[in-house]
Amino acid sequence: MKSEFKTLVFLLLIFSCKSNEKLSEDELLKYSELNETAVFINYVTCPPKIGPLDKLVFLRQ
Repeated sequence: MKSEFKTLVFLLLIFSCKSNEKLSEDELLKYSELNETAVFINYVTCPPKIGPLDKLVFLRQ
């Protein structure tokens, strides 16, 4: 169940990136706790559209 949920989070992150919407910092923190890989991939594929994410990625390295 947990891995299925992570997949949903990953897809949501990709969708939010493709639709050119910024996620709030609270949303990013919530998602990063669930699935850091999805957050990192979203950052790599879509950095200009997501503001607080670069800060998050570097904090977690």
